[in-house]
This record gives sequence, C-alpha cells and structure tokens, in this order.
Amino acid sequence: MDEKSFTIADYQRPYAWGGKQLDDLWGDLDLMGSGEHYAGTLVLRRTDIQKVTSAGESLWEHEVVDGQQRLTTITILLSRLLRVLHTLGDLADTDLAEGVDEAKRQIRSLIRINLGGVTEPRLKLGVDLASFWRDHVIGDMPAPSKRLAAEQRLLDARVLRPAH
Repeated sequence: MDEKSFTIADYQRPYAWGGKQLDDLWGDLDLMGSGEHYAGTLVLRRTDIQKVTSAGESLWEHEVVDGQQRLTTITILLSRLLRVLHTLGDLADTDLAEGVDEAKRQIRSLIRINLGGVTEPRLKLGVDLASFWRDHVIGDMPAPSKRLAAEQRLLDARVLRPAH
C-alpha cells in the first residue's frame, strides 16, 4: 500500500454505510483475528497519475472501482486508532513508548501522505466529500452543524460501536 494513493471517483455513490454494514465489518475484522477470513474485495484501477512524496517516494494513484465503502470505513477506523494512540502521551516504559511511536508512524502513513510539504489524505473521496473527509473525518476540525447526509454517515461511522 505504501506505493499507492487512492481516489474515489465522483461517479461512485457517496458514503452510504450505516449501522448494519458497520456491524458486518466489525464481525469480519473479529473473525480475521482467529485466522484467515474472507472480508470482501477491493478492486483498483491504476491511473496515469504519479505523485512524489516529500521523502521522494513515488506513488501511483489508484481509482477504487469496488470496495470504496469498506476502504473508507477502515481508514476511519485507523484514524480513530491513531487518535487513541496519541492520547497515551508519554509512557514511562521506553520499550512500550517506542512500540507506540512506531505504530503511530505506520498508521499515519496509511492515512496520510506528504506531497511537497502538504499533508494530504492517502484516500481522497469524491469532490462533494473531499474537504469534509480531510478536515472533519480524518482531520481534527469540528464538523459544521449543517451537513450532507453522506457527511453525517461519515461522522456516524467514527462513533458507532460493534453490536457484539
């Protein structure tokens, strides 16, 4: 994944997952912990767009053809996990602190990329949701009170808990 960035084309439906789909994903993730488990497909189409990160890494942009809801939700999950790791703060145990710092670095690289000194999401949503996604879902800015239905579903996905 490190050599890819992802985009969801405007022709794709906006974020549509609700409680049932989120519960199903939680169930899939739970089953993956006990061994191999099929958790759906992700179909990508490499575009002609190549980006170079601030570290000199080349990334090919890939359009998400199928699996956009799942990829978006997993990215939300990773961003929430990163926030939890940040709340741990300074840890007295240096070995544990090093492990947490490494986990934060790896998770951050799955969520964001640095292009020419500008931090961008590794996954870009369609034009109607792109800035909301960047600023309010995986970013730290408070969400406006007036929102599109898909924006609300993105926010809901950040706080819904598994049913089991």
